[in-house]
Amino acid sequence: GEAVIHAPQDEVVGLGVVPVALHSHDESVVVAGLMALILCPLHVLSTTLVFLVNGFDHVAYQALRITLIAATAFVLCALAGAGLMTPTNALLAYVVGYIVTLCATSAFILRHCDRLSVHRRTARTMLRYGTRTHGANVLALVHERAPFIFVILTLSTGEIGLFTTAIALAALAPLIGTSVSRVALPDL
Repeated sequence: GEAVIHAPQDEVVGLGVVPVALHSHDESVVVAGLMALILCPLHVLSTTLVFLVNGFDHVAYQALRITLIAATAFVLCALAGAGLMTPTNALLAYVVGYIVTLCATSAFILRHCDRLSVHRRTARTMLRYGTRTHGANVLALVHERAPFIFVILTLSTGEIGLFTTAIALAALAPLIGTSVSRVALPDL
């Protein structure tokens, strides 16, 4: 329910933020940034449908998960082989992968439609929950991403790369600590 609430609003916000955040870059970078916005609703829709399939056919679920990876990898390899690999074309490969997966998943669901039903009461409960938690999630996202927006607007490309690397390395510390503690103290 929460994803249904978030995706359209995130896209609208992104349409306004991406051109402002990338204003100092080439037009192709802005286009790539806007194209990246397509990935969010495609991801939400295709993965939701793929997980729906998991509810009644686990083998088909695994095949559809592999479809996303295979379709994306095929397009990426074709682009690399043709010497056409650019950030925009790489994003396009991911969009194609999600569209192929969405089509395959939709076809599977339509063939098995007699086993699917919508429970209005459950759907209403999910949407109510999604609506209530949306505000908290928006605030958490702003808190998490505000430094990145500030950095993108004020630093050079090299400094942004250094900042991104530092954030990625800082994220490893809790991961390593958690992993070691689970191995060393599995019963806790």
